Amino acid sequence: MLFGEHSVVYGNPCIATSINKRLDVYLNDKNENGKELECTTIDALGINAKFPSNFEQHKFLNLTIAKFFEKYGQKNFEITTKPILKGLGSSSAVATIFYFLE
Repeated sequence: MLFGEHSVVYGNPCIATSINKRLDVYLNDKNENGKELECTTIDALGINAKFPSNFEQHKFLNLTIAKFFEKYGQKNFEITTKPILKGLGSSSAVATIFYFLE
């Protein structure tokens, strides 16, 4: 969707089109016991952020990580989207990969 993807929730139209780009999502089990979730930001700096399992500053993030480990086990997973681009639905693609794990 080019724009308006949030307005459809309220019954308004949006403009959608296809583009000549592809987004691949990879989920790798690092096969280690761990309680750390590592995320790479989308920006050009490629900064990595690590959140330990006892991360208490943001309760929502802590709860999300706890639910993730409860459902998939306390392992290290590496989730990669290639290419790292903005606006191609990478959040939806990552959510979809977890759906198909069921």
